[in-house]
Amino acid sequence: MGLAATLAAGLRSYSRLQMKMAGMKINLQESLLALIVDKLSVLAWQNTEDGQRGFNYPDSIYKALAEDNENECYGFESGDDFMDKWRAL
Repeated sequence: MGLAATLAAGLRSYSRLQMKMAGMKINLQESLLALIVDKLSVLAWQNTEDGQRGFNYPDSIYKALAEDNENECYGFESGDDFMDKWRAL
């Protein structure tokens, strides 16, 4: 157990394990890039007819990446758990 903790502590902050432990879905670089794209899409949208009328605001890429999505992944302890979830869906 101590070896695993030592190895995990040496990982970069954007590794999947470190991000999972910190509760992050995307790292800082991905966040900044998504926000840049979002702002650029709003600027481009403002120059369209829809933008001048306030219709069809562009969807946020950052929001899609950073927010929790219920349709992600499920983990199951047994085949019965899987079948129960399958029937529920």
